[in-house]
Amino acid sequence: MLIAILLLGIAIIVSAVLLVKKITGLKSITISPSFADTELDVNSDYIVNVVTDPEGMNIKKFKFACDSSSVKFEVYDKKTAIIHTGADGGAFSITVSKGGVESNTISFNVVDKAAQAAAEQAAAEAAAEAERLAAEQAAAEAEAAAAAAEAQKEYVKVIKDSVNVRAEGNTDCDTVGKAKKGEVFEKINDNGEWTEIDFNGQTGFIRNDMIEAAAEGETASSTASSEETKPAEEKKEEVKQEEKKEEAKKEEKTEEQKKQEAEADQKKKEEEAQKKAEADAAKQAEELQKQQEALAAAAAAAAPAVAWVSADGTKFSAAEKAIFEGEWGYTGDWQEYANHHSGGELKQVARVRGVPDPGF
Repeated sequence: MLIAILLLGIAIIVSAVLLVKKITGLKSITISPSFADTELDVNSDYIVNVVTDPEGMNIKKFKFACDSSSVKFEVYDKKTAIIHTGADGGAFSITVSKGGVESNTISFNVVDKAAQAAAEQAAAEAAAEAERLAAEQAAAEAEAAAAAAEAQKEYVKVIKDSVNVRAEGNTDCDTVGKAKKGEVFEKINDNGEWTEIDFNGQTGFIRNDMIEAAAEGETASSTASSEETKPAEEKKEEVKQEEKKEEAKKEEKTEEQKKQEAEADQKKKEEEAQKKAEADAAKQAEELQKQQEALAAAAAAAAPAVAWVSADGTKFSAAEKAIFEGEWGYTGDWQEYANHHSGGELKQVARVRGVPDPGF
């Protein structure tokens, strides 16, 4: 009877232990970065959150795995881990495990962002230079093509006075104007008796016995109608128009003088206003400098003192030092463990823990 009771008690204890283990045992591990980038910069630190189910389990005894020798992945505190990237680039993956429970895998790529930005800038400048050279080449080619086209043109010179320019190559059609002796036109076509020309932007025809090939260097004349053929009344009207233009120019000159005097007066006023504004600005700048010097002196007096200097010479305030003592104080020599990290890594730790940058 006693043995039966003893066996029953043992069975109850074993069941209770198994039940407690089932309830409190680790079920899952999830890791998630506290940042959005998938490309990490070289020689930098990044915080990764480690979430357990059930919550609040001590992750310091977990295994932190990374498949790159140039990247360190290790526990940071009770809920987070830290990634330390090295100087080498490349892809890597991280996981966290405990016993038979393994977390999700997260992959990143390490790049030298400064070098990458410089390369992108150089590529953009090279592309802009190539575009500029291409534009210059296209302009040069267009200019050469225009010169070649101009070289291919032929010109004819009128050798008679007051020559009719016809709309077609015959004497039965209308005239489009008159050409005077010595005028030069671009030759378009020649049918043996008539030559088709560019008559100031329109097509015209002149009999071949009225023209000859223009000498080298002679190009189209700017005048298409002979002054001699204009009616006398038209010439008188033109003289009147010229006289009116001269009177208008005199009036414009007087108005221009008035305008110049007004502009000179306005310029003088603007210069005086500018001098006054510059004097006021100089006075304000002097007052602002005095205020800044006073603020700088006050800030210097209130600046935190250096409480500890790491092995690489980085200075830390008392608040930062307290973080490191709390982090590695359990070892008995927190400074030795802190000096395993660079000054930059320690500064990152202090910022993550909410300690402000003392500025030294």
